[in-house]
Amino acid sequence: MIEAAPAAPCPPAADGRAPDAPVAGASGNGPDAALAEHHALLLGAVREATGVADLALDASRHLWLTYRDQPLMLRLVPDPLRVQIHAPVVKASRVDAALLERLNELNGEPAGVRWVAVEQTVVAVVEVLALPMVQDHVVAALQGFCVHVDEHARLLRAEFGVQAFPKARHRPGVLH
Repeated sequence: MIEAAPAAPCPPAADGRAPDAPVAGASGNGPDAALAEHHALLLGAVREATGVADLALDASRHLWLTYRDQPLMLRLVPDPLRVQIHAPVVKASRVDAALLERLNELNGEPAGVRWVAVEQTVVAVVEVLALPMVQDHVVAALQGFCVHVDEHARLLRAEFGVQAFPKARHRPGVLH
C-alpha cells in the first residue's frame, strides 16, 4: 500500500482555473475532453493509491510526489497517450564516459526504466500506455518505479560519489 502525506495546495493555472479543473472547451467529445478525462483518471488512481484525497495537478498539469526523499513527477503525454513518470535522481559533478556507460547498462535491464543524463542531472523515466487508462497498471508501474529508482539511485551515488538530487519544491504527496 502506498501511503502519503497531506497534499500542499497547488497554484492556479495561468488562466486562473484550479489545477484539477477541466480545461476550457473540454466539454463534449473532443480531444480536450478526452485529455481532461484521462487527467481525472490519473489523479483518481494516485489519490486512491496514496489515500490523499486532495492531491492536485499543478498549473502545468503535472502531479508531484515524493518517495522517501526522491521527487517524482507524473504527466500525460499524447500520441499515443501514455503516463510518464520522471525522477531526477542524482546531480553529478560531471557527465563522463563511465557514468554514461553505467546508464547504458541500466537501460539494458528489463524493468523498462530509461536512465538519461540531462546536463548534469541523471533522470529516470518510465512510460505506461494510457489508452485505455487502466488505473491499476499506473499504480503498479509507479510502485515498481519507486523501488527500482531508489535501489539504483543509492548505487549510483556510491559508485560515482554524486549527490542526491535536491529535495523537491513540490511535495504534495509522499509515498512510502
